[in-house]
Amino acid sequence: MAADANALTLYDYGAMSNDPLVKKITMGLYDQGVSVLDVLPIANTKSLKANGVRFLAGSLPTVGTRKLNGEPTVVRSVPKRFEEQAYIVSNQFQIDRFLDMEQNAIQDPIDVQFSAWQKSFVRTFSDKFINAVPTTDDDWFAGVRYRLGTIGRAEYDIPNEMNFNAANGLSTGTSGLAFALSGTNAMTSATAETFFERLDQALDYVGSPEGNGISIFVNDTMFRRIATAAKRAQSGNALDQTKDNFDRVITTYRNARLLQLPRKSDDSSKIIADTETAAGADASGTAANDICSSVYVCKFGADSFTGWQFEPLAVKDLGIDPTVGTRRNVVVDWACGLFQAKPRSVARIFGLQVS
Repeated sequence: MAADANALTLYDYGAMSNDPLVKKITMGLYDQGVSVLDVLPIANTKSLKANGVRFLAGSLPTVGTRKLNGEPTVVRSVPKRFEEQAYIVSNQFQIDRFLDMEQNAIQDPIDVQFSAWQKSFVRTFSDKFINAVPTTDDDWFAGVRYRLGTIGRAEYDIPNEMNFNAANGLSTGTSGLAFALSGTNAMTSATAETFFERLDQALDYVGSPEGNGISIFVNDTMFRRIATAAKRAQSGNALDQTKDNFDRVITTYRNARLLQLPRKSDDSSKIIADTETAAGADASGTAANDICSSVYVCKFGADSFTGWQFEPLAVKDLGIDPTVGTRRNVVVDWACGLFQAKPRSVARIFGLQVS
């Protein structure tokens, strides 16, 4: 199972839904800012497990030829089977029936709860998409950072080169690529051009040099720094900007969309940290070494990397709880998963010195 490149996102399902509660909650997510849900295609599959096959290096069949009156060569490719599973996002909202009927309330109590949940959901989903680790986040899918780590690369058949240091081949390779605004690690036109060379390298690695079907995920610091690098690089026109139907600015590099992910639901921590080491590891505790960040490149679409859902996000207004008779209950329930059919659909550039 793989989603087509034109598969719908969660917002598309919400826009088309006839259920007012579904429309309210899914389209309300769009108002919470840019997130992974903006670009992740989602296929409908009524299964809690998705099975597929991956063609690994050396598993493609040999193309044969024949002479006149000769027989064709029989070929057979042997892909590797794999399985991914769905995880269930589920919450319940409760409100006393008198508060629900209150006519003098300035805000609808349920709407207030929905709004807070929506903000937390888009941030939590984006956080888990990048950072979830099966051993500590067993109620979530494996995140992209884990998939590109040592254990994840073996589990998801991802080549080692998909996870690389921005300073590879440079004299500063052990300490990273200078990408700060000032100081010892200040960006220069040379390091700005090196960065875009590395970004092109990542696009090549995921199989889309022009950036078609590609999303590039960064944090706020890196988003601003890339804009600065685009000005300092000699080309000076590396980024383009347009607006979507909601009048939001869309930034692209080639044809790839550049997305600045929000902070985590605690409204403080960054989903993609600025305190990684040059080797791409979590903060070491030594401030002088914890000065780097990463860029994640994902190719979405058919036979690459996609999401799937058991059914569109369901919001059920259960009304007054009959067992108590005093509370109105509303339930949000959504089973979703990630499906990585192509090992070369994700890449990470680490070792970018942002301070």
